[in-house]
Amino acid sequence: TLWSCRKVDGDMYLDMTLTQRSSDYIMAGFINKIQYVALQIMIASHLGYKVGKFCHFVQNLHIYDRHIDAAREILSNSLEIC
Repeated sequence: TLWSCRKVDGDMYLDMTLTQRSSDYIMAGFINKIQYVALQIMIASHLGYKVGKFCHFVQNLHIYDRHIDAAREILSNSLEIC
């Protein structure tokens, strides 16, 4: 993680950038984001700062063979909603 503080109109903001080595994105991508945003919220609160920007980079985005059927189902359900 990379943390940055910035001041905007007198308010302090805590920004965080997450660089993730690897992610099974369909099955865990959103869980990873939620965990780190929760961490950002907790630390910003402890410091008395507002929550700032969150950026997430993944170097090896993949789906494991054993998750292909689940990924198809998730994508199928997503398309039905649209």
